[in-house]
Order: sequence, then structure tokens, then C-alpha cells
Amino acid sequence: MKKCVVTGSFFSLQLLLAVVLCLPGCFGGETKEEMAAGAVAERGIEDGSPVLLSIDGKARITQNSLEKEFNAFIDENPQLKQVLPYMPDAKQNFFQGLLAQEIVDEYVKRNKIDKTPAYIKEREITHKRIDQILNNKYFSEKHPATVSDAEVRAFYDENKDKKEFGFMISQGGVQAEGVSFANEDDAKAFLAKAKEDATASLEKIAADAGAGLANNYHDLKMVNAQSVGIEPGLITKVISIKRFPSDEFFKVGDKWWVVRAHEKKEAEYRPFEQIKPNLEEGLKKQKQAEVIEKAIDGLKESYGIEINDEPIRAKADAQMPQMPGMPTEIDTEFEVKEAPAQMA
Repeated sequence: MKKCVVTGSFFSLQLLLAVVLCLPGCFGGETKEEMAAGAVAERGIEDGSPVLLSIDGKARITQNSLEKEFNAFIDENPQLKQVLPYMPDAKQNFFQGLLAQEIVDEYVKRNKIDKTPAYIKEREITHKRIDQILNNKYFSEKHPATVSDAEVRAFYDENKDKKEFGFMISQGGVQAEGVSFANEDDAKAFLAKAKEDATASLEKIAADAGAGLANNYHDLKMVNAQSVGIEPGLITKVISIKRFPSDEFFKVGDKWWVVRAHEKKEAEYRPFEQIKPNLEEGLKKQKQAEVIEKAIDGLKESYGIEINDEPIRAKADAQMPQMPGMPTEIDTEFEVKEAPAQMA
């Protein structure tokens, strides 16, 4: 119970901060003209319910208006519904947030801060940004993108071996050890000894053979296409081995190798069903951007859009300084790989 009280207090504080910073209806339902003029509404609420806050005799918060604002805030933040039972003072904190905002509004109005040029200019800019956010939201809703299960599965199968997507848990490969030789006869002689004692490691066999062979021993560990510190030719030979366990002999470059391949492990991946929701969300966002771009391109002609970006492109080119040591022409073609949402 004590833990619940602490949790509730924490979320109550978060709620209070959210109300002060992101108060619903903070523009008061005003028109653009009123906002551009910097008008802070002088509200008076008359709904017949008990008055909780009044300023200069005018009701600013009533019990009914508080309930309406509180319910709207919870609806906009559904995650709070789960913790409300542990927040007995949630509505009181919400009221404190409303109260603080009303006092701030009153201060701005009484001191005519909303009449200053800086305030009016910033309010116009803020309102424009809000319009743009809403316009983009509803434009996207009119041009929805969908991603089929087949598309999600295909993306997973095509990219599961790429490190940047994080689908792979273990790369797998061939667990092996080897000894290198400068001439073929010595390598063949060592291979014969290795085949005689299949239970000992090549490291022990090399040490027992003497002649400094222990220095030529290499624990190759798990060899796969992404292995580092191993000659590419040797990697190709090792991962092509088919029998396990087995002792193999081959030449790579100017060296002969005796390799003991212990076992082969297949690559392991995160289960598709485990990462499907995040992957689907990421692909949907990517596809949504493509749909929006296509819709905008389609509207350019129908709206009689005329574009002339030559002046700004020419200006940008003229202003771009040439960095020392940089080529005068830069190849701007590159591949953009957008990874989906981080997988759990």
C-alpha cells in the first residue's frame, strides 16, 4: 500500500505539471482575429454548479467545468486511466493546475502583455504552427497507408541478416581451429597426425609435434561471413565445410591449412511474431510518408501550382563555402536506409 501511495503522488505531480504546461483549451476557443489582436478572454462561467474559483466576482472555474476539463484531459491521455485508482488527489491537482493557469492569464491581461508587439507576433506564429499540425494530421487521415502481413514478413525475411535492423541474435557459423604451414608436405604430415587422434585438440597435437608448430595454431572460434581478423579466403573455405566434425586440408594464398571443424551452428533470429508489431508500425510510417508525398505531387497540377526555386538554389550555391581539401563536385547519390522502430 505504501508503494501505491508513492506512485500515486508521483503521477499526481506529473499530472499537475502537464496541466500547467499543456492545459486543454488554453486558447479559449477564440477566433484568429481575437488571437491576432492578443485578446485574453475575460471568461465568466454560469452553469448553475458550485463556483470553485472566481476572479473579481466572475466565476472562472465551476464544479461542472472542472469535471468537463478533467474528463477531456483523461480522454486525451488514456495511459492515465490505469493509474487513476492510485491517485486520490488527481482531480485536486488538476484543479490547482487550472487555477495556476487562470492566474497567469489574468496577470497577462491586467498587465497588457498580450497587447505587446512581441506577444502578438509570437501568438500568430504559434497559431500558424498549430494549424499546420492539425492540417497535417487530418490530411494524413484522408490519405491512409496500410501494410499487409505479407509485406511485413517479406521485409523481415529480406533484412534479417543485416545488423542494422537488429533481427539477428546470433550469427552462427562453423566452430573451428586450425594450424598453418609454409609448405604442403608438413601440412599433410600434420593432417595425418590429426586424423590419428580425433579426440585431442589441434593445439595439443601441434604442441606435442614440436618444431614450433604451437606458434602456428589459431583458435578460429565461430567462423562466418562477418568474421574479422581472418583471411577472406580462409573464411570461404571454412564456411563451405559440409561434414562435422571433420579435419580438412586446403591452401589459402601462400599457406597450407589443416582445419578441424567441430560443429556448425545456424544463425538465430528474434521470432517474427515477437517483433511484428514494432516492425509493422515502422513500415506503416515509412509507407505513410510515401503516400503523403505522392498525394502532394498529385495535387500540384490540379491546384495550378507553379514552382520556381532557381533563385534560392542559386543563392545557396553561391553562399556555400568551399572547404579545404574537398572536391569541387560531390556525388549526391546515396542509399537511405530507414530502420523501423526499435525492437524490444
